[in-house]
Amino acid sequence: CQQIIIMPTEGNKRIGLNPSRSQLLVIVCLLLPISALSFALKGFHQFVRFQIKGTSHESEQRVASAIIRRVGVFQSVHHSRKRIRSCTRLFQSNDLNDSEEPSIYLDATIDDDRIRLLFAWISRAMSGDQRFDDIGLAFVTIFGNHLSEEVDSAEITQEALAFLPKQDDEPCGPPLPLDERELQSLGPLGAGQWSGQSKDIFPHSLLLIQHFKSVEEWEQGLPRTCRQTLRRAQAASAAGDFTVITHTIQGDKPAPHSSLSHFRCVMEHEIRLLQKHNPQYSADDFFDTVSEAVTRFIITIHMAGLIHEYRNAHGKVVAIFHEVRKGRTVRGQWYYATDEAAKTYIWFHCIREMVKDAIENKEKVDVVDLGPNGSDGHLDAHDKLKRRYGCQLVEDWPAIADYRGPFW
Repeated sequence: CQQIIIMPTEGNKRIGLNPSRSQLLVIVCLLLPISALSFALKGFHQFVRFQIKGTSHESEQRVASAIIRRVGVFQSVHHSRKRIRSCTRLFQSNDLNDSEEPSIYLDATIDDDRIRLLFAWISRAMSGDQRFDDIGLAFVTIFGNHLSEEVDSAEITQEALAFLPKQDDEPCGPPLPLDERELQSLGPLGAGQWSGQSKDIFPHSLLLIQHFKSVEEWEQGLPRTCRQTLRRAQAASAAGDFTVITHTIQGDKPAPHSSLSHFRCVMEHEIRLLQKHNPQYSADDFFDTVSEAVTRFIITIHMAGLIHEYRNAHGKVVAIFHEVRKGRTVRGQWYYATDEAAKTYIWFHCIREMVKDAIENKEKVDVVDLGPNGSDGHLDAHDKLKRRYGCQLVEDWPAIADYRGPFW
């Protein structure tokens, strides 16, 4: 069990920490990456609502410019321990002796109860309840041990839980208009790059589909092991090991994947990747990952597109695949799976179905875009896997993947 202990030191002298509620917010805002909720619930809605003039493409460029400026701040990551050290001097006090000095422990472990509490918290924030706007306070109340009376969390967390739907699968995200969802999709789609507003271009894995007449023709060009994997994915689906339902994200309704079940997919997926790629991860790494999962969930449920929802044989949601269609490109935007689904062939089933749909709609589609690979676009394992299924890693991907034109 890894922990972050918020206990400042000054040389060899221990300094008591007894923060008030407002001071504690400062601690945890420094502890975490940029607040996902502050971004998604306030700033994001504000910067896309400016007046737009000119052509459609010019409008997209202006929106993309605003998105890039905001997302550039939003995605900055700082190590939590450094932020703790930088803020502890705010709480230096000589009024307490050593025996009276309390400590606040942030327990770097997660279970289903904590996932539920975290989802309840951000759901209240997305509903407009300003008491829940600060994700930092959520981390203290949910992951904190030995909290002082000033930050007693029992009442507020129980209130958040009381508002949760009775069914874990029931969507409860913000019912955004479709035009706002489309605007909020531009940044994650890379609008800053394909509109020329940003010079930072991460390579994308692209599959050109115009020369394929059928998905079977695409399969025949793959290595034998890949063809076998795709057959196993199809067989698992036919056997009822998993089922898939496709939902269109509609305007003025909650996104179909804005439920606790889907949030659990995102959280388990991100924690699993942390454990896989960094087995000796620190408490800092853990909280960065949890914060990233919250961020990604908020972003995906604010976007437009299609949600391919996978359930196991017992009807439990185990994976979600977010697809966005714009211009002449189909984008595999997000994929998240529970630990259970990670042991199946669901990802390969997703890819085959997306390629199949793209080929069947090739009068509208030229490219399937599977996006970057890791934060810098060069994560070798993901790149190699996508290459085996026909993709090429393209540096200047906006020159090939045409995102101009409407969502469809």
